[in-house]
Amino acid sequence: MKVVIVSTYSHNGGASVAALRTLEAYLENGIDATMLVYYKEKEHPNIVSFVESKWGERKRFLRFVYERLFFLPHEISKDIRFFFSLANTGEKLDQHNLIQQADIIHLHWFNKGLLSIKGLRDLLTLKKPVVWTLHDMWAFTGGCHYNYQSCRHFEKTCGNCPMIKGDNKNDISNKIWKEKNSVYQSENLFVVTVSNWLGKELEKSSLMKNVAHTCLPNTIDSNFYLPKNKDEVRQKLGLPLNKKFILFVAMNTSDERKGFSYLKEMLDLISDLKNTELIVIGKATEETIANLPLPTHYLGLIKD
Repeated sequence: MKVVIVSTYSHNGGASVAALRTLEAYLENGIDATMLVYYKEKEHPNIVSFVESKWGERKRFLRFVYERLFFLPHEISKDIRFFFSLANTGEKLDQHNLIQQADIIHLHWFNKGLLSIKGLRDLLTLKKPVVWTLHDMWAFTGGCHYNYQSCRHFEKTCGNCPMIKGDNKNDISNKIWKEKNSVYQSENLFVVTVSNWLGKELEKSSLMKNVAHTCLPNTIDSNFYLPKNKDEVRQKLGLPLNKKFILFVAMNTSDERKGFSYLKEMLDLISDLKNTELIVIGKATEETIANLPLPTHYLGLIKD
């Protein structure tokens, strides 16, 4: 059995790391698997880049620019520019030899010009089983990766989007919703959510509530990620041996969805924090760390 995993990136970002770990799990279990990516950041014998020439790199850049420029007149603020994807342009993945040879197509995060909504329809037309692992809400919204300002329009039909200028029920989010709705009728589409929360949101959505789906948490290599001697680890990280620790981890602490603001609120509410210190991992400013009410060990953004 041949499986091809589709991902925009090979190593950059949480979704691509999850896709890469899935690839390794496939290979470890004797499955013939390859990962087809738009951006190949590191060498790997089973990762193939869709872009193989300078002209391909230029087209990739132009697709990215085209999608962003098309969205520009609609966006309410540049702060949300990359929180909404139109998927109005993409490569012809259905014609790639790895896709043609595959028995199963396993999609992960494919935005930023790799695959358009039309391209997804073309993949489903191949009549091969398509498994789509979701890493955010984009698949069942009118374009947002997460529901901005707690918007629940995706439960009915998108429109009047809080990310879009004006107050129009037929705005671009509604058009995208309709296009996706016409694609998801395929019987060979199976969806995987990586958390129970995301699965529950999917079940409330108008677009995907009737699509076959299950929850499978991201795979990790338990031979590598396993408990070790606490004292030895603390010594290596320069942490005191006699303290209790609260750990906060996020890719970016300034991302509102990560809940960093609740961390400080929680610490202010707890009266007995003697002998307790804080560890923060992820992107954060010196000011953010300095404002925390506990002694804090900032370990930065970890990529290795």
